[in-house]
Amino acid sequence: MKKRLVLSSLSLLTATAYKVYPVFALLPISVYLLKRKGMKHFIVYILSFITLILVSILLWNRICSFIYSLGSGVLFDIFGFDLTYWSISLLIPLDTTIFIPISIGIMVLLSSITIYYILRANFGKPLRDLTLLIAMIGLTIFLSVRYPTEQKFVWIASLLAILASNNHFFLHRLGALSTSILYMQKNFLYYLLPMAVLDTDALALLFHSTSQLRVVSGDFVMRSTSPSAAVLALLGIAFSIIALSTYIEIIKTIKNYNNTQSTPL
Repeated sequence: MKKRLVLSSLSLLTATAYKVYPVFALLPISVYLLKRKGMKHFIVYILSFITLILVSILLWNRICSFIYSLGSGVLFDIFGFDLTYWSISLLIPLDTTIFIPISIGIMVLLSSITIYYILRANFGKPLRDLTLLIAMIGLTIFLSVRYPTEQKFVWIASLLAILASNNHFFLHRLGALSTSILYMQKNFLYYLLPMAVLDTDALALLFHSTSQLRVVSGDFVMRSTSPSAAVLALLGIAFSIIALSTYIEIIKTIKNYNNTQSTPL
């Protein structure tokens, strides 16, 4: 927005080098540049991603396998877990032949809606609109992917914090979605492992006292028992409901802004 395109592009590229998901921001940014700044600015911005594009071509088969796994893969024989309604599969085994097509359909539907609003955006206020659209992409991932790890909520939280400055709805949703912090506590004891060098006995006592909440299988995979699975499923479903309401509110907000800006004075 301040025309520091090269620095902005390199910043996004660096973020993508650490974690893949920031690359999704490239779509609304590209649409914004093409609509508001013109082809020249778009080309300048995208030049930094030539390396990424070349690497993507070389790793195309792996990328396709990764995309395929998002929709059809099953991890540890559990259909879905983490901050998602699919966490219900921790309690109730789901038939993959029925629910894989359903999960793919949800992913295609939400992705199509998000792309539609990105392409329709007029970017009257670039920072606001880009933030709305990138938050929308993040929520799409949480509402469609079957294994959305809870730490990725940090990505959405920072965007909602920006939006909350002008809209109290997003402030309330930011607080409500912070239930993800509760979900993270399933790994609480493992946060303490570095302390084992100080007092192994104290940690052993904590691990034994919570042993009824987990089962470690022969392949060293930790699974939930029924009580802990019920708690995790409820937290995942609650997060998804709040995330969906936030997603819908973003759509309403974008529509309101577009209608206001299209109305003649």
